[in-house]
Amino acid sequence: MSSIQDAADLKRRKEEFVTGHSGSSIADLRDVTLAGILCNAAWIFIVSRNPWLKHSFWLDFSLNWLSLLFSVTIFGEQPLLTCMIALSALGVLTNAPKGMPKQKEEKRNDGQSATLTVYRSTMLILTSFAILAVDFPIFPRKYAKVETWGISLMDLGVGSFVFSNGIISYRRFKKSSQLSRLARIRESLRSTLILLVLGLIRLFSVKATNYQEHVTEYGVHWNFFFTLSLLPLVSIAFDFFSMKLRFALGLIGALVYEYYLMSSPTFLDYLLNADRTDFISANREGIFSFVGYCIIYLCGQQVGSIIFSNSDTMQTLWRLLRYTILSFLISYFLINNHPLQISRRFASLGYSSVVTTFNLLILTCYHIIVECFAGGAFVSDTYVAVNKNGMAMFLVSNVSTGMINFTFNTIDSSPSKSMTILIVYALFLAIFALKVPFKLKL
Repeated sequence: MSSIQDAADLKRRKEEFVTGHSGSSIADLRDVTLAGILCNAAWIFIVSRNPWLKHSFWLDFSLNWLSLLFSVTIFGEQPLLTCMIALSALGVLTNAPKGMPKQKEEKRNDGQSATLTVYRSTMLILTSFAILAVDFPIFPRKYAKVETWGISLMDLGVGSFVFSNGIISYRRFKKSSQLSRLARIRESLRSTLILLVLGLIRLFSVKATNYQEHVTEYGVHWNFFFTLSLLPLVSIAFDFFSMKLRFALGLIGALVYEYYLMSSPTFLDYLLNADRTDFISANREGIFSFVGYCIIYLCGQQVGSIIFSNSDTMQTLWRLLRYTILSFLISYFLINNHPLQISRRFASLGYSSVVTTFNLLILTCYHIIVECFAGGAFVSDTYVAVNKNGMAMFLVSNVSTGMINFTFNTIDSSPSKSMTILIVYALFLAIFALKVPFKLKL
């Protein structure tokens, strides 16, 4: 009886540990993001000067994985400590001879730009770290998902996952334009079905094992896989429209949703305080936030039209810069003048705009470093592997997180024990990405 009570008490404590947070400042998010960008720049500089190190796993793991982990754990309160290390290497990079990237023959030619590979891999790795690290005290609470109003690193990660899916979906859109409409619908439904099954597996496993839950994150039954499963249906619904018209229609939908959030106290009170008496009220966060995720997804598609265009490096850069400046101005206005605060819980317009702006900034920075400075010749082996099979790694990281939580009392772990577990976990994910025997294609 005592062990059952202890287990119930531990579950309650773990749920309280990730509940009621108000997020961090935009500057905190900037600093963590900058750490990853600059450490990757340091890796590029080192391997460009020492080509024999390009395939060094330990150098790759140290600069491209551990730097991300440290920036949200032991350096979590001061991510700039990680940035300072990378800035030294970046300073040397800017003074390197102009002929530095002389390995253009190695430039990847698999239909994906080096920029996109590095961007998606960094986002997936950081997301995988955060979903486990949040259960340890060494992970600053300001980076945990916000209860209702505000934004945090994990909130940004969720939106970034959707944004990157939108980018990739544009490539599928271009390829499938040669197919019949029925074939395109069949392909979208296949992706939806796979993600729906994954969502159901997660739902049943969480309920069956009495795993800790954060109900106000998505709802009683809803989870992120269900949100992802609905995104391909957006492609079906907008199949008749051009990419720009898709974006315009999505924006109109987001504006209407935002208007109701602002002008209807009854609707907002329902979202915040209603009893969970039926399926919709029980899962209102997941259901209604889908409107905001749609606009993030469609913004990603628009950016995908830039990434997968036939433009040269500088043309792509200028187009990214224009989109970034526009998105930044919109976000700045919404943050400082809009009466409704940012909310990942309901995917408000402010949340959608901040996610879009951050992702555009990250993409632009990586494009400058990876393509403009290094000619696309230097992409780490682990990043290539993660990008090729991102969904499989995301699944494995979710399963591993559950297994570690069942094996260890994460909430009471010392800093040394926490970092040992997290470093081993990071090492496992890196090796898995390189050696995974299958590819999960959606």
